[in-house]
Amino acid sequence: MSLRRYLRIFDVIALLLQNREGLSLTEIKEALDLPISSLHNMLQTMVTAEVLTTSDDLRYFIGPRVVGMALATVATLDVRTLARRSLQVLAKAVGDDVYLAMKLGERVMYVDRWIGTQRISLDIRLGQPLVLHATATGKLFAAFDARLGARALEAPLSKLTANTITDAGKLEAEFKRIRARGFSKSNEEAVDGIVGYAVPIYDVDETMAAAIHISVLSGRASAEHERALISEALKAAEKAFEVIGTAPEALDALGAIFGMLARHERAAELFRRAVAARPEVPQYLVNLAATERMLGLLDDAEMHCTLALAQNPGYALAHYIRSDLRLQSAERNHIGEMESLLEGDGLDWRSAVLVRYALGKECEDVEADDRAFAHVAAGARLLRQHVAYDVRTDIAAVEGHIAMQNRSWLAALARRGSDAAPVFVCGLPRTGTTLVERIIGAHSAVESNTTKPSRIMPISFVPPSSSVDVHRRFPRPA
Repeated sequence: MSLRRYLRIFDVIALLLQNREGLSLTEIKEALDLPISSLHNMLQTMVTAEVLTTSDDLRYFIGPRVVGMALATVATLDVRTLARRSLQVLAKAVGDDVYLAMKLGERVMYVDRWIGTQRISLDIRLGQPLVLHATATGKLFAAFDARLGARALEAPLSKLTANTITDAGKLEAEFKRIRARGFSKSNEEAVDGIVGYAVPIYDVDETMAAAIHISVLSGRASAEHERALISEALKAAEKAFEVIGTAPEALDALGAIFGMLARHERAAELFRRAVAARPEVPQYLVNLAATERMLGLLDDAEMHCTLALAQNPGYALAHYIRSDLRLQSAERNHIGEMESLLEGDGLDWRSAVLVRYALGKECEDVEADDRAFAHVAAGARLLRQHVAYDVRTDIAAVEGHIAMQNRSWLAALARRGSDAAPVFVCGLPRTGTTLVERIIGAHSAVESNTTKPSRIMPISFVPPSSSVDVHRRFPRPA
């Protein structure tokens, strides 16, 4: 896996964080302008590593390794003690009321509250049981607690507002969506004019220990404000880091957050601390190796992959990363090791696919082309056995984009400044359009639409009101 391909993993994570309802393969391809075949392979690798998860209708969502990372820092601390140190700051930053909720017995209730900076707030009594089918926090706990979820589905679903879910089937589907995306939202379902967000706080054993709830006046509940809430949650996680001590689980989770934010030096520092505390955990070693690869520390990355495999020879992601760290040679490769691994029956199908592709790469490096093709083909066959695909879905998406993106649609787009104009980067696949886009988008006067949550991104750059002449600054080659 090349460095460019590895960077694209973070592009996918950032895109899915902005699209909480999930995206299909085609939608991700359109947003990131990636070849569909290589993108599909990369997504399956991310699913195998639990970075992503998929729904029954083949939509991709942020997976369990990413969901809750910002709040997993509370794993080794008393929840309320930590909340008092960080959630007050969170309430001030977002401006909205912030609550800490916990499950006590069979009831879910708020146990603490921090007032935001808005002139109007909703006074919710602490200790009052929350409605499981209508409040964001109630739905969150019910979605992740099987007993609470069953109780909510069996009870009468009273209609509190026009938006309250009163059908058990729809409520069950809502619980499924919450589990898939990792947070809950109540869109004026419990109280008119109030939108609620609830995010889980996980314990060290990855069970839900508590929840952070943010109440937002409906007039403020824009997509932009929702993204700001997510950003502030990450800041709260960083603040929590200051008091977590040396708990390796929390260090590893925070390292993943900083890696996702492309702050790889900080991520490496956290992963090294996790490895120092628990050097026998393969996951920590592989995460460190992946980050070292981003920093160009390829020898260190290979060493840590090898150490991870010494602990767990079947850790497929370590094989996959290690195979691509350098050009393998006839004298120095891992082909025999991986082929021996495939001869046993200890790998699940996802791991087997990763090992097959790693073998394909190493065999190609040593010019064993027939073996390389055989391994890649075997991996592809195994993948097709477990992945459903209907080309009609992609064709319909393409036709929909063509029908929508016409001249009148482009003319109707809001302009950010009086002299702002779109800049298009065009080219055939694999010709460097992404590189050109990133070079131009790095300019402070240019805003790249690939950072936006929109699924359709035909406009690559929209200069803000203080725009410069991008064409003059970046002249067209002769």
